[in-house]
Amino acid sequence: MEDKMNEYLQEEVNEPTEETFKITWFSFLSHPIKTLEAWGLQRVSWYFIIIISITAGFSRLLSQFSTKSFGEILELSQILFITMLFGPISGLIFLMLSTLFAWGIGKIFRGKATFNQILNLNILASFPLFLFLPIWVIYIYVFGLDLFKEEVFPSIDSLKKVPLYLLLSFLETLIYCWSVLVFVIGFCKINQFKKAKIFFYSFTSLFLILLFGILIFSSVELLTVKKSTIISDQNNQAYELLEKEEYDEALVLLDSVLEKESENDTALANKGWILLETGRYEEAVKLYKKSLEIEPNDTSEYIFLGNAYYGLGKYEEAIDTYKEVHKIGVNKDNAIVYYQLGVSYYDLENYADSIFNFNQYLKFIPYDLDAYWYLVYAYEYSGNLKLTLEYLDKLIAIDPSISGPIYKGDLLSYYGNYSEALAVYEEVIENFPQFPDGYYGKAQILSVYNQPNESVSYLHEAYKIDPSYTEYVIEDPMFDSIRETQVMKEFLSHYATTDINMY
Repeated sequence: MEDKMNEYLQEEVNEPTEETFKITWFSFLSHPIKTLEAWGLQRVSWYFIIIISITAGFSRLLSQFSTKSFGEILELSQILFITMLFGPISGLIFLMLSTLFAWGIGKIFRGKATFNQILNLNILASFPLFLFLPIWVIYIYVFGLDLFKEEVFPSIDSLKKVPLYLLLSFLETLIYCWSVLVFVIGFCKINQFKKAKIFFYSFTSLFLILLFGILIFSSVELLTVKKSTIISDQNNQAYELLEKEEYDEALVLLDSVLEKESENDTALANKGWILLETGRYEEAVKLYKKSLEIEPNDTSEYIFLGNAYYGLGKYEEAIDTYKEVHKIGVNKDNAIVYYQLGVSYYDLENYADSIFNFNQYLKFIPYDLDAYWYLVYAYEYSGNLKLTLEYLDKLIAIDPSISGPIYKGDLLSYYGNYSEALAVYEEVIENFPQFPDGYYGKAQILSVYNQPNESVSYLHEAYKIDPSYTEYVIEDPMFDSIRETQVMKEFLSHYATTDINMY
């Protein structure tokens, strides 16, 4: 066989200055057949085996470390040390096992190649793998330890490296395909396959197509992730600006997101919120209608759309929109819809429906003070003093501030329940001596009881805390019964002079 190969090479060599064919790294591309045959004549030396083992071993071990995310448990220096230590050994083992496997396959198909010829071919086919070394140097220099972690691009800034990562991946795949082609063509040549050659070529073609398909799919997926990550980051930045009430800056980011992805729910929701907060209700209505076309069962979108209608003063449209939430289902997460319905009915002076919805809301959110205040007002405007006072007492039980007791005292006083009102004001003075309201309320009741000296003494206390209460006395009809008394005249005269001197 060697005589035939030498004879063939002597006939084919046409170089005028050389009598033998010289093998170079790229000679396989220009003279593939002559390269294979010339290489087959050479004797395998351990020098080639060691060099190829080191190169292939480094590349395969680093690839495994990257695929298995060893960067999560090891430092970069440790990964490189292990690669340098075990790379040559793993490369040698792989070279010998792959040669043995290929030799066995050849024998199954009645090939003529010897083990040494397959080993020779395996070494030749591994030559392109030398190009992996500069690629890995670039990988490690640019990406560092992140290359060996599950999240190769942990931040927005790192996403700028995606094009380089894809380019290096493409070059890796190209080099690997080059190596595979060299081996498969040579494998069929030295085994002198004829019919089986079609099978091996077809199988290799499918394998390479699949390999490039995986590369393309991974690239598209990575670019998609890059886009979604950028969008997510812009949404987060916009939300932070929204919380700071920097609405103009937030809108710029959200519009940028919607240009890339017009149906992005988060961006639509955040933009709608800004439009509501800035009173741009017409725009908010259009936006939320669009959002509901995308997510027709999103209850929060119905609530926000209802809020936009409410902002426009279209209470009936707001109520109809809020009721859509009932069709989908009300739970604690969207129970605010009962609150919004209660407010809308309240503004339409439909107090019965307002009361019903606020009570429904309190079943989910039992300590909402605003809801209790609306119920107090709704019962009061409905003329139901008993329930008004009952809900005031509930409100006072959960709200330690002065607002509830003062409103209760004023309400009792307005309806002529002076003794009960007086008791409330005395309790306010005891619990909130720093506020003028209790003193002024008690002064009103004492005036009704025609006790001018006691009444004016409490007005003095109120005035010490807030001088503006003098103005209330002048217009307040509850002081009519003592207005002409000497003590009241002296009070008004004294504080009127004091107020003038203050200016």
